[in-house]
Amino acid sequence: MKKNIYSVGQVNTYIQNMFAQDFMLHQISIKGEVSNCKYHSSGHIYFTLKDQTGTIAAVMFSRYRRGLAFQMKEGTLYPILHALEQGKYLTSYQQEAPTGRQRKYYRLTRRGRELLADKKEEWKNFRQGVSDVLSGGANALGLA
Repeated sequence: MKKNIYSVGQVNTYIQNMFAQDFMLHQISIKGEVSNCKYHSSGHIYFTLKDQTGTIAAVMFSRYRRGLAFQMKEGTLYPILHALEQGKYLTSYQQEAPTGRQRKYYRLTRRGRELLADKKEEWKNFRQGVSDVLSGGANALGLA
């Protein structure tokens, strides 16, 4: 029995079509920790996404990397954490996890706690404004 042999491009096209045509796959997002992150001279980023149960080899092609608001690096779990660390709102440290593996942990700085308090106040005001609009209150119309 003869095996069919396909090129990488053919397999990628097949998988891309499968994701595009399947409603559930079209809506998919994947969350994981970045490891083995390599920036290639072509502009592509090669990396592995992992969690406790598995790994996925991945590539972010240069055309999708444009406008990326963060530097992907080892241990990246949520891009916003990196931005907050760069802004001095968080500090990070490495510590051994209960599993014995080194993990990165984050702690709010004084500046981070101040930002959190400001954002909580903004949220409270926004939530009150929406509530006023929905209830037809005078505050929403600026009449109070």
